[in-house]
Amino acid sequence: MARNNLFELIKTMTSGEKRAFKLFAQRYSKKVNVYVKLFEVIDKLDAYDIAYIRSKYIVPYKLEKQFPVIKNKLFHIILSSLRNQYQEKYTPFRVSRYFDEADILMNRGLIKAALSSLEKAEKCCKDSDNLLILLKILDRKTDVYRRILKAEAFKEKVHEIIEQKTAIRNSILKEYQLEQIYNDIFYLFRTGGTAETEEKLAEFHRIMAIYEKEIDKESMTIKSKHFEFLLHTIYYYCIKKMDESVKSALEHVDFLEEHPVFLEENINEYLKALNNSITIYIAQEKYDDANKVLEKVEALRYRSIVLNRFIEQRIFEIKYGSKLGICVNSKNIKEGLKLVPDIEKGVNKYKNAGLSIDRNVRFSFGLALLYFWKREWNACLDWTNKIEKIDQEASGGPAFVVGYAKLLAILCHYELGNEAFTESLLQSTRRFLIKNKRLFEPENLILKYLKRMLFIIESERFELMESFKRDLVLAQKKDADNIVFTTIGILDWLNLA
Repeated sequence: MARNNLFELIKTMTSGEKRAFKLFAQRYSKKVNVYVKLFEVIDKLDAYDIAYIRSKYIVPYKLEKQFPVIKNKLFHIILSSLRNQYQEKYTPFRVSRYFDEADILMNRGLIKAALSSLEKAEKCCKDSDNLLILLKILDRKTDVYRRILKAEAFKEKVHEIIEQKTAIRNSILKEYQLEQIYNDIFYLFRTGGTAETEEKLAEFHRIMAIYEKEIDKESMTIKSKHFEFLLHTIYYYCIKKMDESVKSALEHVDFLEEHPVFLEENINEYLKALNNSITIYIAQEKYDDANKVLEKVEALRYRSIVLNRFIEQRIFEIKYGSKLGICVNSKNIKEGLKLVPDIEKGVNKYKNAGLSIDRNVRFSFGLALLYFWKREWNACLDWTNKIEKIDQEASGGPAFVVGYAKLLAILCHYELGNEAFTESLLQSTRRFLIKNKRLFEPENLILKYLKRMLFIIESERFELMESFKRDLVLAQKKDADNIVFTTIGILDWLNLA
């Protein structure tokens, strides 16, 4: 266990979970409860601090040698406490309990009682579409029938179970195929954005053709349908058929709401469907519709299915990502910058609770854009530098966003007169864009002209700027949807520069 795991686990707990843990932990110590004491010391910290823990816990209770064991034990007591709290509310915990009960009963010779527990587990798995665990339960039911049925009845029952297992394996294979196709198209989008070139469009069509050719559309499980909706939503979004994309996203939301057991076990997938709907509405500039869907996201905060701060974090990133997206898309600088304190607070709070690299980069890029439009160059650089740091540490920021953040940084350094730094950044950005196949004509023009502007005499600057503008206008006619025009607003910057 890494030394911060215990600290991070405690920080994900709600006040109710902490109270329940303290009651649960009483069974582990009769006098001074060393586990609760350590829990309380760590809970007071904002960051893991071994010196503080030593002064407040290890030294006073003389636990220098026992501390590693106690810390490890506390970690597992907390997990047991959480499992105990949610075993009736959370389907996988219920299935696990029924399965364990069946094992205990079988080992004690109570075969019919064991079968009853397995049937309860089987029903839970069918309701939640958990096919992998269902296979395991059917295997165990075969063991039970072997003990209680006569030969002919056993043969008939096993034949029936084998048919079930064959159908289940075929369904699982279909789920895997759909998931793989979706992941391929999502990777293409995450690394390169939507279809901005004929080559990119052909690649999206190629992946979708695999779905059309290889996937049997009949008799789909809930999970298969879920991946099918995700696939259609992102495919239509990437090829810029927004009406079809939002239709698929909204149907996805309705479908999940019709299957509440699956929804509650897979609440993050429901959030994904809601987020997709919001994202498309923002792209269509239908902000009222986006806000209506956002209300559903925020309402989830008050449902008992939230087990820890991961879901709370997802609600945060969708809520503020959507609000920021609306401000960026509508170029509402004033309202967008009001979000800065809440976004910074949330990013700091949830950085260890699953905040995605993609979302973190997009937060920073959106805020960098607002400061760029406001012509606050240093503030813009603060946020582009954060993107650079995230990308270096995680090696996985969305390449097309990181590339445009680098262009923003170049423009800011140029405005600030940081010529030496600008020249170095021009070279590294060109290499980055080439590597990630993002060096289109508008990007190339920006890099080419800014390099020339670094070394030109002042009397020739105006003429060069006019030439830069003319070339960009021509490039815009060929590639009007390029982000340097639609989002960064390079021509607006050039007019003011």
